Amino acid sequence: MLSNEFFSESMFRRNWTNDQYTCFLAFKQIDYVVIEGAFMANSPTNEQALLDGFVSAGKAQTIYIDPEGKFTVYDVQPYVAAQPKPSSLNACGMW
Repeated sequence: MLSNEFFSESMFRRNWTNDQYTCFLAFKQIDYVVIEGAFMANSPTNEQALLDGFVSAGKAQTIYIDPEGKFTVYDVQPYVAAQPKPSSLNACGMW
């Protein structure tokens, strides 16, 4: 499943705690996260740093980096599959 968070009007453009982001990924059942460089430059968050931390810890993989550096694709399937699915986003402590 590819999430729908590509657009600047997304209500989920924010800085996350590790636990909130993990909960969000599990709730949305996200398999892959695409980080687009220009979008991050205009709406910076800590999302890419969290994903890079998952990769460093062996919890996710970087599966594609655009040769021009425009975007990076992360596979978070194994990490998300290991998480309990929360019943709502409120359970993630986001509000």
